Amino acid sequence: MAANKVKGIRAALGYDVELAELARTHNNAQVLSIGARMNTPNEAKAMVEAFLTTEFSGDQRHARRLAMVERYEQHGELPPIPAVES
Repeated sequence: MAANKVKGIRAALGYDVELAELARTHNNAQVLSIGARMNTPNEAKAMVEAFLTTEFSGDQRHARRLAMVERYEQHGELPPIPAVES
């Protein structure tokens, strides 16, 4: 929780290898948090390996969302509210 309070840092909680990979692929996270009592040392090592070797996908939907987060961090600017169709 505290790592995400640091401007420009995106930390993710990892429970398994898939979440560690998704943290990098979708959120371009720089920090992986692993609960000491939730995983074995071997599971933690596998998550760290996956996290460190996975790259951000750069997909437009993920990049757009991260740009919104960055604008909010830098300027306090919230994204526009989508129009609701009736």
